[in-house]
Order: sequence, then structure tokens, then C-alpha cells
Amino acid sequence: MIRCVTSLSCFAFVSAHHRPVITTLTRLFKETSEALGGARANPARKREIEDNSRKIGALFAKLNSGDISENASDKLFQLCQALDMNDFSTALQIQASVIQELFMFSHLKRK
Repeated sequence: MIRCVTSLSCFAFVSAHHRPVITTLTRLFKETSEALGGARANPARKREIEDNSRKIGALFAKLNSGDISENASDKLFQLCQALDMNDFSTALQIQASVIQELFMFSHLKRK
């Protein structure tokens, strides 16, 4: 589970711009974890929940340390805004553009 979410000291250095991102992603993590069964989940689902927790925790650590590009930060903020408004079409478009940018970046690094 996301243990750091309950401790404000974990996010002492997170900018005000990123705080809504943490709030949104924490809420979504909790909702999806419960939908997967939460503490009563079968072992496969528990691993899925733990994997999601690790990934979100890594993202939160990057936000806290400022180790995220301005472009990625802006996209993440826009994505969370769309999710908060239940605008899943826009959220999906933002996600697709981020994935495309990541693919292009990784492709360029290989050359």
C-alpha cells in the first residue's frame, strides 16, 4: 500500500502544482485497490495492488525530489484534472500523447 500518503513529511518538498496530482492519484489508488478486493484480495490481486503501489510511490518520490520534467509535470497535472472531472476521453488522449512522446524519446536514445 502507499504508506507515504498518510505522512505529510513524505511530501514536504512537493510543489503546490503537484499536490493535486498526489491527491488525485492517491484517491484513484485507494478506489481501485478496494475494487480489486483490498485487504481481502486474492494473492494475484494483492500482487497487482502492491505493484501499483510501488509504481505510484516511485512517481511520488520523483515529484517530491523535483526529478520530473516540466513537460511531464504539466501532462500529469492535465491528466489528473481530466480524471477529477470524469472526462475520461480527454484523460485517454493525454495518456496516449504521453506514451507517444515516451516511445519517440526512447527510440531516439537508441540511435
